[in-house]
Amino acid sequence: MGALFGSSPDASIAVERLAQFLGVAGAEAAPEETHWAVRKLFEVLADSRPIVGVFEDIHWAEPALLDLIEHVTERSASAPILLLCTARPEFLDERAAWGGGKPDPTSLLLQPLNGEECDEMIANLLGGSEGPAAAAQRIVATAEGNPLFVEQMVAMLIDDGLLRKEGERWTIAGDLATVPLPPTITGLLEARLDRLSPDERAVIERASVEGRVFHWGSVTALSTDIAPDDVSRHLRALVHRDLIGPHEAVFGGSEAFRFRHALIRDAAYERMPKETRAELHERHAAWLEGVAGEHVVEFEEVLAYHFEQAYRLRSELGPVDERGHELAAEAARRLASSGSRAMDRGDVAAASNLLARAVALLEPDDPMRPDLLVRLGAAHTLGGDRERASAALDEALDASARVGDERMQIRVRLAQLSLLMVFEPEGVTEQMKRTAEEAIPILERLGDDEGLSIAWRNLCEVYLMWCRTADLEAAAERAAFHAERAGDRAGLTDATRWLVLVPNLGMMPPEAGIRRCREMRARVPDDRVVEAFADIVEGMCEAMLGRLDEGRAKEHQGLGILADLGMTVTMGGMSIGVGNVELYTGDLEAAERTFREGIELLDSIGEKGYLSTHAALLAQVLYLQGRFGECEEMTRLAEETGASDDIPTQVLWRHVRAKLIAREGRHEEAVALAEEAVALNEGTDSWDIRADALLDLGEVFELSGRPDDARRATREALDLYERKGVIPVIERVRLRLAALDVGVE
Repeated sequence: MGALFGSSPDASIAVERLAQFLGVAGAEAAPEETHWAVRKLFEVLADSRPIVGVFEDIHWAEPALLDLIEHVTERSASAPILLLCTARPEFLDERAAWGGGKPDPTSLLLQPLNGEECDEMIANLLGGSEGPAAAAQRIVATAEGNPLFVEQMVAMLIDDGLLRKEGERWTIAGDLATVPLPPTITGLLEARLDRLSPDERAVIERASVEGRVFHWGSVTALSTDIAPDDVSRHLRALVHRDLIGPHEAVFGGSEAFRFRHALIRDAAYERMPKETRAELHERHAAWLEGVAGEHVVEFEEVLAYHFEQAYRLRSELGPVDERGHELAAEAARRLASSGSRAMDRGDVAAASNLLARAVALLEPDDPMRPDLLVRLGAAHTLGGDRERASAALDEALDASARVGDERMQIRVRLAQLSLLMVFEPEGVTEQMKRTAEEAIPILERLGDDEGLSIAWRNLCEVYLMWCRTADLEAAAERAAFHAERAGDRAGLTDATRWLVLVPNLGMMPPEAGIRRCREMRARVPDDRVVEAFADIVEGMCEAMLGRLDEGRAKEHQGLGILADLGMTVTMGGMSIGVGNVELYTGDLEAAERTFREGIELLDSIGEKGYLSTHAALLAQVLYLQGRFGECEEMTRLAEETGASDDIPTQVLWRHVRAKLIAREGRHEEAVALAEEAVALNEGTDSWDIRADALLDLGEVFELSGRPDDARRATREALDLYERKGVIPVIERVRLRLAALDVGVE
């Protein structure tokens, strides 16, 4: 596959992600990385010629597949790619906006076939020969334009010997008027199955247990009363009757087949008693474990489904026996494992589904239950479902308290605080810090490295809000250490992202910041998320050194990766760096456009943390443009949406509004507000927030007729800019200070 991608710089990463997606290499890729890799494959294929991708019956598709299709359509608008998706009309009940807003979407509602089209279809089914008019009329009258009905009626008449081919012509044998034709497609399919021999029916019924695609090996394993050679013969007969067809095998050494239509599979499956189905699901799971061998983890979700079905069917027949409880426990274990992997790769929808099913299978006092409820609560939190997240975490806290599980009680409390940070962030930061700090020594005693990594990363969130860069860096290093010990790749990526941010936040010189970015790339190689953060931070460092074009290019390259990965919130937050680079270049229009786009993006998903900072920065841009009324509106938006302990937002809106108040002649009030902004920086080590607040305090003093104070504040700001090494800003501040020294505006 590498040859297919050629010398593209993304080739090795794309190949690795596709290999992980296909289950032939390493850990699973995150869904956003899989989306990117699949899109890259499509785009490379489309370079040589236009391609068409067909996705059938997407009304049965998992959300992850639908998200993949949408990603390709949104991000590959310039490539000659056509994606054709078929679905039942009720699909739009769940995804009403399907296709809406996508580039060049076209929706076609298929109408029933008319008489002429039915005649043409019948001729095609008969190998291009025109069938007897009487047969065609009877079929058309009964089918009412349903193409599957037409297809199956023709097949049934051939099965019954009522349509026969004599030479090049088809003839009628018997009186079609006396043949009872089922009025529904379900009845028609059942009638076709009734016409099979007993062994053929047994084979197709057992085939239906695996699913629409099934393997000869599974059918043989489930057909202990039929010789393997006879199973093969019956499968060939079913192919001849056009009920099934050949398909590519998932497992080597075993032929595979596919039901011609999902309704045929359903009809065959529903014919069997529940007791038989339960037994066959269990036996199929045993077969699957055997053939999967060392790759069984790749099929764990499928195994979970069959164990789950075996248990459900048993429970519908009466009180669950010991074996039924064993099946439920096995299904729950497999679902829990699959759900945890889905969380690791960021597939929140799949994780919520899998973990909820696992929880539902467990007895109330099962020791697995608290841990699964915590993971389920986290999944619901990320999915924005506050009610279900809260219910899961409350139940987890009760369950862990009943059994005295100290480790689990800590995780529940941390998860509950994370839930509050999303929906009610005011006042939560201090509580989260206290809880994490109290938890760390306990988790160390318990040897819980994964829990320790989580606690330290929660502290990173706290220190970011409080602009304490040194503390953030130390917490991120501890988080990375414990994630590595726990073998938690997702946790390591998250911790490394925090470490990459440090050069932008603290006093590290930009040259050292560039080196840090390169070190972090090497620390977690081939990680697209770390690559994106490193590009953005390195771009800021380049801009600080005066290499503005290089900085802008790096920033946009990093944001492009985040867009490819579908990381909307992160992209919105990190676009702050792009806006700041435009401020360095002096392009106020570009800076305004960047911050407005960030606000629109974040507002569309209900995010407020990054949005409030965008609003405050946009207020500064509007002030520099002399648009004071709009500037005032943005400071209000920042004030309303920012948490009271969100230091960057609280400092920014205050010193910008102070300048507006000073221009209105309310000098005492303006100075007090600007000094309040500076005071909020006490105890922080975030250079840019401190320097900008001092610079604006100097302007407020100047507008208030206090030139000595203006020079003092401006010199303090200049000292910070020079110590950091921000070349484009240093020159401007020196010019302002020079103007103050000579008493010129």
